[in-house]
Amino acid sequence: MPAFAKRKEIKTQSLSHRRVNSMKQVSFFQLIKSFIYPTKVQVCSSTISGSLEVVFSNGKHMLDTTHVNYSFGGLHLVFQRAFEVFKIKEREINNALILGFGTGSVASILENEYKKEVAITAVEKDEKVIELARKYFSIDSYKNLTVHGKDAADYILSATINSTTTPKFDLIVVDVFVDLLVPASCMEEEFVKGLNAAFGKRNFVF
Repeated sequence: MPAFAKRKEIKTQSLSHRRVNSMKQVSFFQLIKSFIYPTKVQVCSSTISGSLEVVFSNGKHMLDTTHVNYSFGGLHLVFQRAFEVFKIKEREINNALILGFGTGSVASILENEYKKEVAITAVEKDEKVIELARKYFSIDSYKNLTVHGKDAADYILSATINSTTTPKFDLIVVDVFVDLLVPASCMEEEFVKGLNAAFGKRNFVF
């Protein structure tokens, strides 16, 4: 099984990704200013993730917590490089499961950058993150996206129990963090076995 992509703790910025999310909320002046220095657009509190910050930088929104980037910053670059190594762009992927969806960074790579027509099942426990994703990151624009507001381990357990009705996935991305920490439930043997049960014919997990 390929290794999980390692999360960078430093809030680095990806300059290669130029998709501007929810541009209707951004003036031309704000767009230009974002390439000079980042601007905090919204700061809010989550019972799950703690402090959440939507930042507008280099022409795009990013989501950060107190210590790490959640979506569209340095973590986006990590996934871009990992997908490049495993040639995800060239592979046939019809169904993808993203555990720890955040605000849709991986979905953006698959659909906007790779132009793939892929059915995406997104699992995100933090309802506040989903709220911000809809407000600033245009996740409703993805063509075939289903969002589940639930715990990743619970979703995998349910998928294992209902294995005859749950779809199999060609690509599974596990990006389950609460700030700096991986939930204990996502490091248990039962969770790993559940991932194996969710595999399709083309098996890739990150």
